Amino acid sequence: MIEREIGDRFADIPSLVLELNNPDFRTTVRVADAINTYSNNRYGVRVARERDYRSVVLRKPKRLGMTRFIAEIEELLVQPDQPARVVIDERTGTVVIGRNVQVSTVAVTHGNLTVRVVETPQISQPAPFSRGGNTQVVPRTFIDTNGEGGRMAIVGGSTFRRSCAVSTGSG
Repeated sequence: MIEREIGDRFADIPSLVLELNNPDFRTTVRVADAINTYSNNRYGVRVARERDYRSVVLRKPKRLGMTRFIAEIEELLVQPDQPARVVIDERTGTVVIGRNVQVSTVAVTHGNLTVRVVETPQISQPAPFSRGGNTQVVPRTFIDTNGEGGRMAIVGGSTFRRSCAVSTGSG
């Protein structure tokens, strides 16, 4: 038996605040941009605004229920910002390199393994009389390894785009 209906306060809320589990300025902006891109394409209005480094304020589009709106935007994919990390296990000789690690000109030696990374930018010019061409600096990365039993895997040249592991074969 229902004596009195409880009001649905969620449906009446004009705005919500989303808080990030791992606060970061760049991730907060990416969340707001992803939501605004979706809502602008679907409803013709921007609905998200970053409030600070950990929260995004949402106001639902008119004539749309908050439940439906949250269900739609929770499907959006956002790549969070991740700090560049390198972890070295001295016991096994394993090196784990995370995303966004950049290697400048360097030479590394460990035991009988030597790794050299050299960046030599080159100039690329458009063909003569071409329209809209621009002169650009193009990175050229050279990586050299020497050593017996050593293995090395590098993804993405001098900027590591995905996590990878490097084993020196000394474990």
